[in-house]
Amino acid sequence: MVTGYRSKFFQTYASKVLPMLYKLEKERKRKYAIMLISEIIMSMFLLYMILSWIFPSAAPSVSSDSSIFMFIIFSTPFVFILLIIGLIFVPTIGNKNFKTKVKEDCITEMLSVFGDIQWHGKYLPVPLDIDSSGLFIDYSKCMFDDVFTGCHKGINYTVAEAHLTKIVRTRKGSHEQTVFKGIILDFPFNKEIKAHTIIAPKYDTSAAGVVNVGLNLTIIFIILALLITFAFIAPGALFENMDAVISSVFIVISLILAIIGTKKFKKVKLEDIIFDKDYTVASEDQVEARYLVTPTFMERFKNLKKAYNSKYIKCALFDNQIMFAISTNKDLFEIGSMFHPLTDSKQVDGFFDEIIAILDIVEEFKLDEKTGL
Repeated sequence: MVTGYRSKFFQTYASKVLPMLYKLEKERKRKYAIMLISEIIMSMFLLYMILSWIFPSAAPSVSSDSSIFMFIIFSTPFVFILLIIGLIFVPTIGNKNFKTKVKEDCITEMLSVFGDIQWHGKYLPVPLDIDSSGLFIDYSKCMFDDVFTGCHKGINYTVAEAHLTKIVRTRKGSHEQTVFKGIILDFPFNKEIKAHTIIAPKYDTSAAGVVNVGLNLTIIFIILALLITFAFIAPGALFENMDAVISSVFIVISLILAIIGTKKFKKVKLEDIIFDKDYTVASEDQVEARYLVTPTFMERFKNLKKAYNSKYIKCALFDNQIMFAISTNKDLFEIGSMFHPLTDSKQVDGFFDEIIAILDIVEEFKLDEKTGL
């Protein structure tokens, strides 16, 4: 566990960051008041429109030009939709922009006590090789939020909040579906890695090598058998249920691609029965995998999951590096919000713990201790 930072961090916070937050607090109150007034006005207009539709007799008289204008404006479905969108997005976008401003003003001072660490916003200054990691074999878009690079005990690292999505197509159109939302952490590993090893939860099917090939083949044959049966017995019914057919075809294709992507991986049987029950370890080299994924490594891996209070964590060991993907819906590395006083220490405490958790990985996994295979 990393120690010695807390006292210095909160001294810096009190002497340098807190004065800036007091100034920003005035701006927060002003922006919050404007947002609140806007929400009230839009809510009143929305309520007026709803009541006008429910009780048409209560709608304004159309005897004058102004009344006609008001009646048209407040009876238009388009205006109703705009008001709904405004009620949802005005506070969301306003809060997001304000949080970014607070971070831009204060984060450099807050990070200064942790040594060599920089915040880059949404910009990724060094490549984060998610594709080569094999942690996600099926995504089409990746968006980054808070990106950090740094060096602790001679170990360079990259940390990024990431949101991975894929396009799901149906007969009625297509939509974006979340594949992963959380934090990705990349470190050089302290042992030479010649093969590719992946650790993922048992229920995970998005990582290379961890899918159940036998089960997938069974599902493929069942779906194909049903489609062929329907084609011969009731071809009309087949065309009437094209949504189900299209979905089935996509499932078959996805499973085939998954099998192709996992053909070089083999499941690794571990000594830890509980860990083996919760996670699948797949590797190109059984011997190397057992050397890397030791009982100590497994314990530290489970502790990392607890540190981020995550239900879902996986990692890849490849090309002499280790990459973690920790799923969380929490918005990490935040300093302040428009909805809470900036002087509230809870947000700062959380920020400190989240940065320390990054440095802890170097020490917990002893990444600064070089060993060979």
